[in-house]
Amino acid sequence: MAKKEKKEKTSEKEVQDSLKDPKEKEKKKDVKKESHSSLKASNSAEASHDKSKDIRSGEENIPKLRKEAPKEKAKDKEPQKESKESTEEIEEKPKVHKPQKPHIKKRGKKYKEAAKLIEKDKLYTPEEAIDLALKTSITKFDSSLEVHFRLNIKPEQTEQNIRTVADLPEGTGKKIKVAAIISSQKEKETKDAGADVVGSDDLISKIEKGFSDFDIVIATPDMMGKIGRLGKILGTKGLMPNPKTETVTDNPGRVVKMLKKGRVELKNDKFGIVHTSFGKISLGKEKLLGNFKALAETLFKAKPSQVKGQFLKSAAISTTMGPSVKIDINKI
Repeated sequence: MAKKEKKEKTSEKEVQDSLKDPKEKEKKKDVKKESHSSLKASNSAEASHDKSKDIRSGEENIPKLRKEAPKEKAKDKEPQKESKESTEEIEEKPKVHKPQKPHIKKRGKKYKEAAKLIEKDKLYTPEEAIDLALKTSITKFDSSLEVHFRLNIKPEQTEQNIRTVADLPEGTGKKIKVAAIISSQKEKETKDAGADVVGSDDLISKIEKGFSDFDIVIATPDMMGKIGRLGKILGTKGLMPNPKTETVTDNPGRVVKMLKKGRVELKNDKFGIVHTSFGKISLGKEKLLGNFKALAETLFKAKPSQVKGQFLKSAAISTTMGPSVKIDINKI
């Protein structure tokens, strides 16, 4: 029923429209056309205005783009420079290092004048060498006479290392301060022998606090357990008591006397050379010669059994800051 009513209403409207004048219909059509054309015109005006704005903005942006363009070009060029530099670095030739000149020690006038008295390639007897050493001494103080023995040993093998002591009959000419760490029973004996500092636990604690006014330390075997804590202090200075050097002994009185009279240690370095002094120049030629012979005898007695062939390669003596004199080892 509802559908029939709608159809009837639409048919009625169509009938009414058909009854209207055709002139009125044409007027309505003209109005619609005018309104449509006005809308088009307004739209075209807005579009042209927007285009003009875009053109103006584009013209304004042209100089900016021109200014920014060289920057971009510069940026583009930078990596090229880097690439050139990198290629140059690669193409660089390896640097050729100039050979270093040998280190030449500068000698004073006194040394040069003294060295003229000695022939470099000549080997002297011990007597001649000591005589020349005394003549070529250039110091104002009482300098020491040193000897250097080059041995045919292998220092990397502990069995071939040299460590012993030599008693010099004429003394070293030096005053040596001896510190004795011993039990209370032997204190009087060591003091009478000439020890400078004597003590037991009190001396150990004193050394721990920084006391170091001594040149040699000796000890009895019963005190070695307590002296172990002094290893960092005495060991770094080469003063730790050792049975090989007879600084650990049951007879401290005798050792003190020998040290005071003139006892030196013989010990090779990593190159197999023994360096030691055997007296002051003030002792004179004869006493120095006696010390030298005692030193050489002790060294030959300490020859390791593993060493085959000739034990002594070369020897030379010199004074403090003075030129060295070579010795003929076959005449020692």
